[in-house]
Amino acid sequence: MAFEDWMNPSDDAIQLDSCRAFDWVVVQTSSSVYDLIVLPGDAGEVLVRGGRFLPEFRSARVVGSTDGGTLLKVKSICVGFRMELNVNGECLLTSRIQAISDHGPASALASVISDRLA
Repeated sequence: MAFEDWMNPSDDAIQLDSCRAFDWVVVQTSSSVYDLIVLPGDAGEVLVRGGRFLPEFRSARVVGSTDGGTLLKVKSICVGFRMELNVNGECLLTSRIQAISDHGPASALASVISDRLA
């Protein structure tokens, strides 16, 4: 990916700042699927489940997308890059992102969300 493409978001990227509270985002990586529920605020806080380490929803912060080196797109989820999450102070780095879909409000997951926020 060219530097210009990296700096300009496309249809293959989601900037968490542009999401509404409780939007449901699904991230497909080369080895797992992650469900993210965007929480209110601008700190990149989400509820996340997926992969072998997160079988149930957990509170986390999306740090951003990385190329695996020093490049980090803060609070963004970008196809072709790896998503970096902070879960309880631990860094979780996914395999490369292959697809992202925004499912809008997470009404289907409302009971899970309210249980986790209580």
